[in-house]
Amino acid sequence: MVQAQGIDLETRSSGSGHTAAIMAARESYISGSSGIGNLTATAQSCVSLWESAFALADVQGTNLVTWAHLALLARSAAQRGEAVMLIGGAGLVPCADWDLSTRNCVPRA
Repeated sequence: MVQAQGIDLETRSSGSGHTAAIMAARESYISGSSGIGNLTATAQSCVSLWESAFALADVQGTNLVTWAHLALLARSAAQRGEAVMLIGGAGLVPCADWDLSTRNCVPRA
């Protein structure tokens, strides 16, 4: 507030930050939660190529890993940079969230 002849004059910002805020929000939406632009067609095309390449792999020595598991593993690795699957009675189950804890420097969970 600025005082002029005993009257308080209100000052306001020009709103120049509005455009920058909208642009930042749009960039955040396009780049996704991981910041790698997982919504763009180019990124999705590259992920699709990874899926196809991994699904063509031939895994020997186990019945747990199918072409669908390999494609899912490729998508997760491409978009998140890592892939974690739980080996259980129903085969491989993709993990959406996980936590790693250690005891005496040895991973346990």
